[in-house]
Amino acid sequence: HHCAEEVLSVAAVLQVRNIFVLPRTRQQRLDCDASMGELCDKSGDHVTYANLLDRDWFVSRAAMRDHREEIRGSFLNPVTIARAMEVRAQLRRFLRRYGPIRRFDAPEDAAPTHQHNQAVSEAERSIRIRKSVACGFFVNTARLENDGHYYTLRGKHRVTVSSDSALNRSGGSINTSP
Repeated sequence: HHCAEEVLSVAAVLQVRNIFVLPRTRQQRLDCDASMGELCDKSGDHVTYANLLDRDWFVSRAAMRDHREEIRGSFLNPVTIARAMEVRAQLRRFLRRYGPIRRFDAPEDAAPTHQHNQAVSEAERSIRIRKSVACGFFVNTARLENDGHYYTLRGKHRVTVSSDSALNRSGGSINTSP
């Protein structure tokens, strides 16, 4: 789906503990909810993870130090983010053995880069990331049924959306388009 770099970020975040800091006070919870509304993608956690690690804040450890206040203000855990960056780098090194790693917004013949193409459709990027994740984690996918509950496609086991999920924090309806 030509979004290997983004899916590397998703896989890296899935390997670490929660990347968000849990607020302690009532005011912090209100601030956190406001921040999550801005950070979380309505199409789900995987796209949210790709978007978060794609920020300029997380290009390097030096960039993380420069953006320390923004990271804390967004209720992101810098320790787990740093670990996710390490995992992403390891996965990237492994994947390079099989050929070039392309970003969604990189032309077919271009080398991978952290530069963003403003003309890239965010909706198309989201769709490609979700398709890639669905291909890789197909046995873990679930579907919303008529009774209002989610059931796994294999085994028809009832599952619930995590309270930490972007689907609960985005404040909007769940985007179930492909």
